[in-house]
Amino acid sequence: MDTLKGIIDDTGLMVLKASSGLIFLLFSEAVFAICADTDFEILKFLFNLYVNISNEIGSVAAFILAYIVFWSYGQVIYILRQFVMNLFKSNYSNDKTFEALRNIVTKKVKEKYPELEQVELNDYLLYLILGKNYSNNKTGEADLAAFFVIMMSISAIIAIIYYLTPKIDYSNCLASLVLISLCIIAWWLAIRFISSRLVSRNIRVYLNYITRND
Repeated sequence: MDTLKGIIDDTGLMVLKASSGLIFLLFSEAVFAICADTDFEILKFLFNLYVNISNEIGSVAAFILAYIVFWSYGQVIYILRQFVMNLFKSNYSNDKTFEALRNIVTKKVKEKYPELEQVELNDYLLYLILGKNYSNNKTGEADLAAFFVIMMSISAIIAIIYYLTPKIDYSNCLASLVLISLCIIAWWLAIRFISSRLVSRNIRVYLNYITRND
């Protein structure tokens, strides 16, 4: 029963996160509405599509179908998120204090596990070795940032393709440029946020490991 409840909770959380993509799509359409005087056509299309499907197969079946679609979309985003997190499979910072902690922990780990003597340990590997004993809330925050910035980018791409394909003019190009600029800023902020969360996570792991082994 607990396993089933856990599965339901996990899928429900994934659907909730994926459905928030509608907010990013609304934001993207708002940019086009301001710059190009469009009329939120994508959201209207999706709403009408849902209504038509509900009329065809019933509201309960339509809700279940939407649930499955959002869950599948969330899984795709989750897979893409891993490519972002792969960018951080090395050292997270060159800050002198952080490097000093890393060096102390590296020395202690190699003393405890002599078989790792020839391995070049970095922040990512040290967390894999030590992190199982400590809270990983910071990792969750970093994952969430990657998840949402990917979702924002996909929503922007959908809007740009939808409005630029039939009509390429100054207004649509301006809206597209604004969206692309905002996505670039969002990616820059997300990368910095993810890096700061991972550094914060490892600092806690390093300090706990050092003090508990003194």
